[in-house]
Amino acid sequence: MITLFNSLSEPIGEYLRNNENLIAPSSVHSLLVANSPSPLLVVTTSNRQAVELASEISSWIGADNVINFPAWETLPHERLSPKPDTVTARFKALYKINKGKTKVVVCSVRALLQPIISNDLSSTRITISSKSNFIMSELVKLLIKFGYSRSDLV
Repeated sequence: MITLFNSLSEPIGEYLRNNENLIAPSSVHSLLVANSPSPLLVVTTSNRQAVELASEISSWIGADNVINFPAWETLPHERLSPKPDTVTARFKALYKINKGKTKVVVCSVRALLQPIISNDLSSTRITISSKSNFIMSELVKLLIKFGYSRSDLV
């Protein structure tokens, strides 16, 4: 498999450097993406296709170099929150993209069109561990600033 990849890499890479468009069957999309020298955003028509393509691409270049940016399961007009797993996956993807720790981001059109948080993640993050020391009033002010509110024990 690696020999096949290496033998196809050079001519495909050369073509992609010299031409903007390449029409190819879907069976070779993952190979073309894996061969790209620059970071890519790959947009698919459905979330299922995005998951499948991300899996295929990761078999060529490794899972650490590919991120699937999932869409919410809810529609914009629904009064439901997306699943916590989806929110976490989107946060992780945005973090990796922001830090330049990925080569390929795969998402569906729907995921691409959904709102995302601002780019300033580092200023809106608090790290709390068992060895952390905080002044309670300062911590409460920060949490209120981030949108939390005080409540009785839940």
